[in-house]
Amino acid sequence: MLNCKADPTLKDYFRDKVHFADFLNGIYFSGQQVLSPEHLSVVDTDMSTVVEGKKGTVSFNRNRDVIMKDNQNGIYVLNAIENQKAIDYTMPVRVFVYDALMYNQQLKQLKKKKGRKKLKLEPVMTSVIYYGERSWSGPRCLSDMMKIPKEYKGMINDWDARIIDIKDIDVDLFQDEDNRALIQGIQMFYRWNGKEEIKLEVKKEVAILIASIVNSKKFLKIIKEQEGEKVVMCTSLDLFAKRNRKAGFNKGRNEGKKTMLIELLKTKIGYLSKETIQLIRNCNRKELEQLTKQFVMINNQEDILEILDMH
Repeated sequence: MLNCKADPTLKDYFRDKVHFADFLNGIYFSGQQVLSPEHLSVVDTDMSTVVEGKKGTVSFNRNRDVIMKDNQNGIYVLNAIENQKAIDYTMPVRVFVYDALMYNQQLKQLKKKKGRKKLKLEPVMTSVIYYGERSWSGPRCLSDMMKIPKEYKGMINDWDARIIDIKDIDVDLFQDEDNRALIQGIQMFYRWNGKEEIKLEVKKEVAILIASIVNSKKFLKIIKEQEGEKVVMCTSLDLFAKRNRKAGFNKGRNEGKKTMLIELLKTKIGYLSKETIQLIRNCNRKELEQLTKQFVMINNQEDILEILDMH
């Protein structure tokens, strides 16, 4: 469990119909109970399909993170959640392709049953849950990735990626205790300065999920050591800070190496955000060694995040 990764852990979390329904109700319907767990059914996430054309066929292999079919009085909507940690500047295109494949898959199934007449597709809605430490700076829709002549403004079909930054969510819009604790815990950890006291008691399984999302194996280990079904976040963070100080993460000769690495990366990449610089300054000896070893392979800030995420 100490090696649990954020993406599969989040997939498992959102496969719970209560978590799924409450989350979408909070972000889209201001907490109104539009989606009900009783009206949701789990859908196969394999979106592999074949697109037929005049010049032949093309196959696509894609898998979504979580998909639920919502029954609204006999009318169905396919809701998909994609979990995203790194800022992806191609996200609107990715979502566009994912949704198009789902529509194509439906179309092929309908043609087999009803031929080409009276084809009714089920709407597809994808939500990208971004849980990275930095604020989302990438495009949110297709038009953000285009330079459109003024004559064409409003005429080009757009596609909203519906990117939800978990750091900006209003926790009061959610009713489920786990969702509230998850959002509060992530927001508190990212905003925590190591000094102020945090008062939050959460289920141990949710605390483990928070630790995997913020990518802290040390924090995860401290949570695992606590007894009982619930974890007091302020106690865990206090232990986390004390162990960091004792280990000397912010002292000694590693600091000189970190400063030199940061300056070299600035020269190579051209820019490092405050968040990325802080991540490097907070990394342990092993992570620092990996960044140094793979320096020649780093071309952008996302490469840095991937290297740190692997360790």
